[in-house]
Amino acid sequence: MHARIMALLLLCSLAFGTTATAQERFGTLTGKVTDQQGAAVPGVTVSTTNIATGEARLFVTDANGQYIAPDLNPGRYTVTFELTGFSKVERNDIAEDEVEKLKQSDLLESAFSEFASGSKPLYESLIGERDAYMAARLREEAAHTPSDEPRRVLVVIGAGHLKGLCTLLREQHEDPARTVAELAQTPPKARWPKWVAAGLVLLVFAAIAWAFHRNAALGTQALMAWILFTGGFAALGAVAAGSHPLSVAAAFVAAPIKPFRPGIPAGGISAMAEAWVRRPRVADFDSLREDIVHWTGWWKNRVARTLLNFILVSVGTLIGEYSAGFHIVKSLF
Repeated sequence: MHARIMALLLLCSLAFGTTATAQERFGTLTGKVTDQQGAAVPGVTVSTTNIATGEARLFVTDANGQYIAPDLNPGRYTVTFELTGFSKVERNDIAEDEVEKLKQSDLLESAFSEFASGSKPLYESLIGERDAYMAARLREEAAHTPSDEPRRVLVVIGAGHLKGLCTLLREQHEDPARTVAELAQTPPKARWPKWVAAGLVLLVFAAIAWAFHRNAALGTQALMAWILFTGGFAALGAVAAGSHPLSVAAAFVAAPIKPFRPGIPAGGISAMAEAWVRRPRVADFDSLREDIVHWTGWWKNRVARTLLNFILVSVGTLIGEYSAGFHIVKSLF
């Protein structure tokens, strides 16, 4: 469902139409593909498949974003829409009596309704709360306007929020200011992950200090293990990302001293070095959306590779810290 919704957000709305009648032997499915701004989207491959017979036919939208699927045998159909760089959009089991419904309702709205019924908690977090906040803000603005002075407010919203916002404007009755204040609050972040990570690092450094207390050579060995494990795994992450040698060196140097600068991860330093040495081009930003769809594009596109560098170096540093800690503690016993 997620892939379908993402595709709908990109392609936005698909309008369907038909010219079939009960007296005709064949039917015709027509429609137009537009983006969020209403501009036509040409070159979209439209596939119609008869569910009963399996007969499939392909059509392509013209310069005006329109397609015509003529001479279709009566029955139920699956219609898919494909465009390079976008996920495939599929509409299953379309019958003659459903075509009129599709003509009257926006497909994006239908997808969000399906999203709301299938993943209610996620829908509420991503869509519902925003609808409630916008509705409360509009009601709050209306409450501050004298009744004898009507005021027009221009609201620009995404198509996926339109239905929910209209519904909430009719059904919300609580104090809008209180609703806005409740929804504007940021939930407190869980602190235990930071405390656990800090505790583990302190434990490792305590083990290194104890090793020096017992034997200078043992302490040196423990300190070298920390440097080699953290720096080595971080550098391996940079190498796996196809980074420049300078970015690899930056990862190796930055990872061991991470506890002394908790605000800047080793992945961030290595990624900054990568972006400085291999500066992203305009073409990389233009092709980013298409490149990240294919796994090879993450290494080809400079913007994506910088992000990949950050992720893999950060993961390598984390692996190195745990590996070094285990090795140091083991060497003390």
